[in-house]
This record gives sequence, C-alpha cells and structure tokens, in this order.
Amino acid sequence: MKKLAAVIVLLAVAGCGESEEDRQRRDQRRAEACQATDWWALGFEDGVKGLRADQFGQYRRECAPYGVTANITLYLEGRDEGLLEYCKPQNGYRLGVDGRRYANVCPPGMEGAFRDAHGDGYGLYERRAAVDNAAGRLNQARRRADDLELIIADQAAAMIAPDMLMEDRVNLGIQIKQLTQEKADLERSIPRMEADLNEAEYQLNDYRGYLAGRYSG
Repeated sequence: MKKLAAVIVLLAVAGCGESEEDRQRRDQRRAEACQATDWWALGFEDGVKGLRADQFGQYRRECAPYGVTANITLYLEGRDEGLLEYCKPQNGYRLGVDGRRYANVCPPGMEGAFRDAHGDGYGLYERRAAVDNAAGRLNQARRRADDLELIIADQAAAMIAPDMLMEDRVNLGIQIKQLTQEKADLERSIPRMEADLNEAEYQLNDYRGYLAGRYSG
C-alpha cells in the first residue's frame, strides 16, 4: 500500500508559504490517505524493503491528527511476512554487493544465513572498491606525470627566451627543479601503484572464485 507513504513524502515538502486553501487541501489528502491505508499491505511493503519496525511511528504521527488510529497489529503482521522475502540469502548478498548495510531486522531463524550472504556480498563490494581505488590512484599519478612533462618542457623553452629578465629566469629554474623532482617522485611511485593494483585485482578474482556458484540467479 504505497498511498500513505507517497502522500507523506510529497506533502512533507509543503512550505510555510502555502495558502490556507492549499493547507486545507493538503490536510484532506492526508486524511484520505490515512483512512484508505491497508496497514497489513503497508507493513508488508516495509518488510520487503527491510525497514525497521519504528517506521510505524511515522505513520502513526501522520494519521493521528485526522482521527485515524494506525493499526500496529496488522502492520507488524504484514511486515513479518515482508521480511520473509527481504531476509532471503540471495537478497542479503545483493545488498552487500551494493555496499548497503544491514539494519538487523531479520527474524532469528533467517538471521544467520542472511548475515553470511550479506557478508559475502559486502566482501565483493570491498574488493571491487579496492581495485577502483588502486586504479584511480595509478591513473591520477600517470596523468600528473604526463602533465608535468609538458609543463617542464614549456618552462624550459620559456627560460631561453631572449627577453626574459635574469630574476625571472632564476625563479623559473627553481620551479623547473621542483617540478622535475615531483615528476621523479611520481615515476618512482608508479611501479608500486601498479603492484598494488595487480594485488587488488588478484584478491578480487580470487574472491570471485570463492563465491562462484553460491549466489547465481
């Protein structure tokens, strides 16, 4: 039952500058949404999303001003059914792969398998992130080294310009020396970064082999 949740989201953005007529229409829509809510279905949807039970408190606060009592019994019954879908190991694995945290909502009988699957998925997420980070650092270093080569060449050409003052020539020479040192430092660090990337890729591929066939489909 998406109606109540959607109305809560849409109407929450109403500003203090709305007219009295707008405010009355807003309140009427809220009241109608609360009155039409299927609390079991709303609980089921929240359970499928893995939302905590305290989500119900928001619905209760939204509906109370309109004389509608949110039915916590039906809501929790629906949520429990929804959690049976959310807490499947395959879903836990997908959540982990996406880097999403687990909110400790699964029933005891499903908790262990869900946590294990989530941990497997999160392990894949972490190893992918390690590869991305290592590749990003390496690419950044290579780009900077290439840029420095061009900058140094341009400044070296500028140094021999016949109209350059001696003081400017000296300052430019100092800058070239500093940039040359930076480039040398980068070039020394690039092999280590390449090794880091190779190691991260090895760890990722090894982990994929560990997961092979566990969470297909």
